[in-house]
Order: sequence, then structure tokens, then C-alpha cells
Amino acid sequence: MLFSNYCATCHSDGTYGRWDPFFKRFNPAVRGPGLRGFADKDYLRTAVEKGRPGTLMPGWGKNSGGLTDEQVNKLVAYLAEGDFRPPQPRAPLPPLAGGNSVRGGELFTQLCAGCHGTNKLAPSLSNPVFQASASDDLIVQTIRGGRRDTAMPSFQRDGKASLSDDELRDVLAFVRSLGKRQSE
Repeated sequence: MLFSNYCATCHSDGTYGRWDPFFKRFNPAVRGPGLRGFADKDYLRTAVEKGRPGTLMPGWGKNSGGLTDEQVNKLVAYLAEGDFRPPQPRAPLPPLAGGNSVRGGELFTQLCAGCHGTNKLAPSLSNPVFQASASDDLIVQTIRGGRRDTAMPSFQRDGKASLSDDELRDVLAFVRSLGKRQSE
């Protein structure tokens, strides 16, 4: 009921990402196997309570949207439960430290800015709530494996031209630098 009242207008049933022709942007799958494979309940709770400032996603917590802590907990449990499909598998990650943000910025411009850039087709990665709540693991797993049932493709696949582990570290370093620029 809470999802239906507060989330379904933008996210439909939440199992598949979808293009919103009115706002001309993608609304992510919030109950599908892609997000559930990478995001923990703390990440989901932060998204529900605080939203994504600077985007159409409002915060629904008691200080913004008026939901009680109990309602937020129920909504988070519903999101974490997801649909009937198993979560997207997580591949073991390379060490994440030591990326070069300049090289990562070049890769981001080539591969990511078409959706995550100024046209805002996809979520902004400089968003302070995203930066604070998304772990390096979540970011790299998403870049590496894509997000099933959304427009987010995989950038590291066996047997295909793809990003190396060093390039993944570089893109992560650049994405993290976006949060630092936002706070300055």
C-alpha cells in the first residue's frame, strides 16, 4: 500500500526501469533483481528518507515527506523483498583503491555522460545523498555488471571488449570526485 501510494507513480511496480516520456528520463527499477543484488537496507532507507536532492525523487522520511519510521521500515522491507526473481549475482571485486580520477573522467565522458551527464536521463552521480549512501562496492558492481532490467549496461563482461580492473578503479575515483566537487 505504501509503495502504491508513494512510489508507483514514477516507478510503476518497481520491477523494471522505465522511460518516463513526460519527464524525459529513466526511472530506475527499485524492486528488481539488479538493485537488490547490490544495495543493502541502509542504502534503500537513505533513498526513501532523503530522496535524491536536485532530482524528482523526494524524500519521504518524517522530516520531509511525513512518513513515520515504522512506515519507512515497511517500505524498505518491501523494496528489499523485491519481486519473484533472485537478486542479480555479485562478482568478486578487484581492490578498489588507487584509481586515477582524470583518466576516470575521460572514460566517464565517453561511456557514462550520455545518460549520467547534463541531460539527466539517468540519476546524477554527484548527488550528495547518493555519494553518502552508495558504497564503492555498489558503484563498481553496477558499472561492472550493469543493472538488470534497466537501461544501465554492463561495462565488464567476459569475452567482450570491456573496462579493465584498472579502468574500473579510475571511473570509481572520478565518480567519487563528483561528490567532492558538489560539496565545495
